[in-house]
Amino acid sequence: MRLKTILQSSKSKKIIFFLVFLILSFIFIRGIIFSKGLVVGSDWMMPLTFQQMGEYIERQFYTWTYDMNLFGVKNPFFVTLPFVFLVKMFVLFGLNGEILSKALIIMIFTLSGTSMFLLLKFLGLKNVSSVVGGFIFITMPVFFNYTIMGWCFVLLAVGTILPITVICFIKSVEEKKIFYSVISGLLFSVAIIQSQSLVWFPMVFLALSFYLVKDKATFLSYAKSILIVILIALALHSSWWPNLILNHDPGVMNSDLGLDSVSLGMRSRLSVINILRAWGGLFNYQYEISYPKSLMPISFLISLMAIASLLLRKVNKRDIRIPLVVILFYMVILFFIDPRFMAKMPFSNLIRDIGRFTILTSFSYTILASFFLSYLLESVNKKKKFFAFFLLFLIFLNSFSFFSGKLYGEAQNNYDVRLRTYRFSEDYYFAENYLNKIKRDVKSYYPPSGTNIGIKNQPKLDVDFKEIKDPFRGYSPIPGGIYMYYSSMGKPPEISFLLDSLFNENHSAKYLLLMGMMNIEDIIIRNDINYPDAQMPSIAYLLSNTESKNLLNFGKVQIIKNKYFLPHFYIPQNIIYSNEDTGSLVDIVDSGDRNIRSAIFLTDNTEKNVEDLDKARIIQTADEIFVKWELENAINEEKLRTSSPGELNIKHDFSKLVYKIEIPKDGEYEIFISENGEKKNLGKKYFEKGNQELVLPIKGISENLIDKNLQIKDYISDSIYKVRFDYQTLNNANFFIKENNNKGIAQTNLSSTGEKFEHFEMYFKSSSGATNAAIHLSAPKDNNPDIKYKNVQIQRILQPSLILESIKPQASISKPQTPKITFVKINPTKYKVKVEGAKEPYNLVFSESFHQGWKAYVSDQQSAISNQQYGEVVASYFDGEIKEGTHKNIFLDRNTFETGGKKSIPEERHLLVNGYANSWYITPEDTNGRQDYEIIIEFGPQRSFYIGLFISGLTLMGCLGYLIFTFFRKK
Repeated sequence: MRLKTILQSSKSKKIIFFLVFLILSFIFIRGIIFSKGLVVGSDWMMPLTFQQMGEYIERQFYTWTYDMNLFGVKNPFFVTLPFVFLVKMFVLFGLNGEILSKALIIMIFTLSGTSMFLLLKFLGLKNVSSVVGGFIFITMPVFFNYTIMGWCFVLLAVGTILPITVICFIKSVEEKKIFYSVISGLLFSVAIIQSQSLVWFPMVFLALSFYLVKDKATFLSYAKSILIVILIALALHSSWWPNLILNHDPGVMNSDLGLDSVSLGMRSRLSVINILRAWGGLFNYQYEISYPKSLMPISFLISLMAIASLLLRKVNKRDIRIPLVVILFYMVILFFIDPRFMAKMPFSNLIRDIGRFTILTSFSYTILASFFLSYLLESVNKKKKFFAFFLLFLIFLNSFSFFSGKLYGEAQNNYDVRLRTYRFSEDYYFAENYLNKIKRDVKSYYPPSGTNIGIKNQPKLDVDFKEIKDPFRGYSPIPGGIYMYYSSMGKPPEISFLLDSLFNENHSAKYLLLMGMMNIEDIIIRNDINYPDAQMPSIAYLLSNTESKNLLNFGKVQIIKNKYFLPHFYIPQNIIYSNEDTGSLVDIVDSGDRNIRSAIFLTDNTEKNVEDLDKARIIQTADEIFVKWELENAINEEKLRTSSPGELNIKHDFSKLVYKIEIPKDGEYEIFISENGEKKNLGKKYFEKGNQELVLPIKGISENLIDKNLQIKDYISDSIYKVRFDYQTLNNANFFIKENNNKGIAQTNLSSTGEKFEHFEMYFKSSSGATNAAIHLSAPKDNNPDIKYKNVQIQRILQPSLILESIKPQASISKPQTPKITFVKINPTKYKVKVEGAKEPYNLVFSESFHQGWKAYVSDQQSAISNQQYGEVVASYFDGEIKEGTHKNIFLDRNTFETGGKKSIPEERHLLVNGYANSWYITPEDTNGRQDYEIIIEFGPQRSFYIGLFISGLTLMGCLGYLIFTFFRKK
């Protein structure tokens, strides 16, 4: 009797229903739960090992992160602290990322079903209708698709948190109790773990006003609740949003992310019919092909039930149908807004792609459908009850894709992906342990660039759309990942594409030199993953040409030590000036002796160009000058792409090469011309500073390259060609160039000429990777096929770049002695550099991504700097000229705000160097003439983060204190 009483209690029933959803969750993903390995695929990238979990946790507390960028990038958001807490709990209990990834899916399905059940109960539905409503919710297509995609935070925010937030928000307005407003604010703050919640939750609050606001009193109560919720959310997230506005992080503050090719591609499955049946989620393809065709007639079941609920007079004690229709209407509005128009809306990057908003339509459809089901089940009419049970049967059938294991089943084609698990080789763990023991502040590189890898001989994991995220790279103890797409972190820096391109060519020492300038010491090669065909020769070269002492073997993982790498901080011995962009770094490194420490200043850089004053100083003090100029009146490749073949009428003097150049500094220069990667030395010449014209007596066009079989001799890819011939045909004909025996380019229609010959002439550009080609002339088969031609000529147009490299005088003046430095890392946002023997101005290079938030402060301490501050020397470079101290990794201590109120090195002397890094020009005036001193390098936004985190902490304690006090006062 007592057991029956317990089971009938309200709390016990809720626990039972919770267990129902827990069991359903296990059934839905049973094939994943009981398989070995980490959940992988699509955007799934959970930290796997305890080291990776620790790395993930640490990154969430700094405004400068190596998340997806080995060079470092500003972290625009700090919204994952709730998940950080969960990860920390798993670490404390000795549970790794494999268990975490599976537990997360179970938690989301279970809590989402339970949350919807509680909301429906709150709205007045009985237990059966509420349980079925929860079941409908977690079997909506968005749960299927987003689980596969790894978008757990979307489901967590709207599936788990939003229903409870709606309950508390309605109670806060109806009962006029701040207690529930505070809970709503806390829940909203947690939901911002998915950034789109910043838009979704206010949209839901606004929609609820149509139900909650009935008169002036309810309006004031509603406004008060909204204000409290928003203020709590702002205060709890004050660690990041002020920084976001002050620094104008483009990945969030801009409005062009929706025009990115990936975002536009996400709209492809978003159609009116899919929105109507709640199938409009992103990457809906998986659900569409998993859903049985035989059940297609009931695919509109939930939406039809939702529409039917709107025809009822009253559904329950809390009739929120109008707000739910408003939420559906949001989706309609967004669907018909052109992405180009949306890109003009401020902060539209937060919206990014409207397909994500189908999570809200799923939320709305579920509640409306549950209203209709409740109406039928509670009816005394037997026919209605019978129809209700028939609907229950159809609802069960509609969830076939979940019960049948389609979430983790076999993919049906190349574009189809499913939930998978993968066990990484033990060799990965051994290599990670080695990297974790490295005490130096260096970088690594895991080719190929990007976040995905394909696993050899694993059909589920080795091709496009089936590749997996790489946690060993993403959470490497030594930064090693690099992203190649537009994200909330912003657009990838130019250096990312340059680094990736290095492996697309035959590798040589110059590429190691360039990676050395990027502070890359370790290159990690895995022989069980797929590399692009273009990168295989580079990988083979590296492995076969690396000395045994610089090659570490961990089975399937090889680590190549780059003997040319430069430490995180260094003072260059050689200053190089160039008028080029980041892409020229390969050519610059390839010329001359680069074994000495160099700093390369580029004037053509999209991230920060050298200002005129600094340009003059750099040119004057430069040890080498490297300038590049393009051919005057060169054939415009853009016109070749946009003009129809044969329409481009180019008149050009090919008898010589003419260049208009600007010489930055008097001196003798070596002259080179470069085309298609080949560089030719034309000798030396003295140039005076200023604008000049240089004429080279070199023909700009080749000899005729056509052979008797109309094959093009010595065919070169990515080159411009001129073709001309005379032809005669009685009917229309066509002409094209056939490359690599299969691909046709430069296709052109030839008009009938009657009995006479006509002249034809055009330009075209050969394709990338093309190695052979031939001319094809033909006429339609149903007409007279005869076509005559003569005087066929094909010539390659030569458009080499001109490169001038300054020559150092034989009796060059000896340079002052380079100061000695010792540096130590306090944390990812703060470093200290001890300088000794600095008598002259010098450049200090800091090999992190350039950002104006990095500031350099000269310490005003007059006393000698204690060696204890730098700890034990863990590395010494260049005969002790540069030393590296023991890194501390201190989040907060008494010296955290030591630079507060101090003046930094002027920003005009904070320059971009080596195509990506920071440099400061330090003068004796900055140090008051001292030769020995300390420089503090600090990322400014971190200071604001500390202040915001303090405000967030006070807010959280205040909210929790208020809730606890109010709760016990009720008692």
